[in-house]
Amino acid sequence: MLKPGHALSLWRLPPQPELIDSVSTLLSRNFFQLHPFFIWKPESSIMVRLRNNYVLPCLHGCPKPDVVSAGVGRPRVIVGNRGQYYILAPRLRCKMCKRMWFADSPRWLEKLPKRFTNIVPAFLTYKKAICKSVLNELRRTGKSPSDVANQVNELLHLKYEQAHLAYLGSIVNIWDAEAGVYGQRTLGNYVYIIVL
Repeated sequence: MLKPGHALSLWRLPPQPELIDSVSTLLSRNFFQLHPFFIWKPESSIMVRLRNNYVLPCLHGCPKPDVVSAGVGRPRVIVGNRGQYYILAPRLRCKMCKRMWFADSPRWLEKLPKRFTNIVPAFLTYKKAICKSVLNELRRTGKSPSDVANQVNELLHLKYEQAHLAYLGSIVNIWDAEAGVYGQRTLGNYVYIIVL
């Protein structure tokens, strides 16, 4: 995704649900509970500048690896200081040995140079992951892991409540607009009458 100065970003942010045009129907609460994605695709053309002339290694140690994408992988849920996000990583395949693995496999990430692994916003294990921001908070404050877990849990509850409140506010806004509170009635009411 292009940013100012022609910089690329591996982050994909959800749309702002308050800005979705919903004349004939009410918004779904699901739009308010979407989370950002971090797309980790080291084999793609997006990462060509980072790779430079580096050849991605095969997880199984092929002498002349040729690593390509082998389809969609699995999303991982990561909890950070600012909320929840997902890391999407594809399945990779070596054309030489025909074996496959996930791009977020810790064994494969260990084989990559630091310039690759510094981009990933979390420390990944085989099944779980922890955001680097949570680890930095743990180190900075010296709190126990259970205290930090409670703090992050409280943050997630707060974000959920804020999103739910925004959803209810947008519903009230749509009802008020259809009732003519803002000076003029919307077409949503007329569309509903025509459909009946």
